[in-house]
Amino acid sequence: MFSAAVCDECVGATAGSCVERLQGGERRMRTCSRTCKSDAECGSKRQCLCDGQCGLSCVAPARTCPWPLPKSENSEVRLLSATPSFSALLEVRCRPGFTLPSGLDVTVRRCQGDRQWSGNEPICTGFCPNCLLYVSNSPQRLH
Repeated sequence: MFSAAVCDECVGATAGSCVERLQGGERRMRTCSRTCKSDAECGSKRQCLCDGQCGLSCVAPARTCPWPLPKSENSEVRLLSATPSFSALLEVRCRPGFTLPSGLDVTVRRCQGDRQWSGNEPICTGFCPNCLLYVSNSPQRLH
């Protein structure tokens, strides 16, 4: 059974439920588009949409995040949306025997208005609960 982490920004938010824009370091190095309250404030190709930590922002919804992502030996990445455009979701699932630093096997990321996937790049690392290490011909369990 897999445990999954779903990014806070991945839950569909409406204008009424969108978070206030986080300031400075709270945004984790994100570049946010101009803040807004309606589409009229954004121009012809942009819409006033909830952009996770950036709150309501003028976003070009047709812009895409990088896809496909570079291959990893320890994980599989699957796009959960039809295209990698704004608010699209992708799933990163660790291969058997690997977990994320959080101890979970799966995480979900969202395509943000700055054309980057949300959160830090997930890195699956190995574990081997039943591996034996032979030291001086006597088996010892690895921790």
